[in-house]
Amino acid sequence: LQITLEIGFLALLLFLSLFVFGLRHAYKNKNWILALILLNLFFNSLFESMLQQQSGIVFYVLLIIVIANFSSKPLVEKLSA
Repeated sequence: LQITLEIGFLALLLFLSLFVFGLRHAYKNKNWILALILLNLFFNSLFESMLQQQSGIVFYVLLIIVIANFSSKPLVEKLSA
């Protein structure tokens, strides 16, 4: 609600698409830790605007990027496939 009121409906769609694409990536790669982190962010965002504070942005973005990057196949396996 806060995102919609402050930035607009388009920003809310972009914010929700972050979860949809992230969860789809986690399911595709069977990365259940990434899925839990994204669901945690979604649940916490229902009650508090987690991405309005610097600590929330740094924690969640860094954690999601690290988990998504290191849990996927190595580059050598991707190139040989």
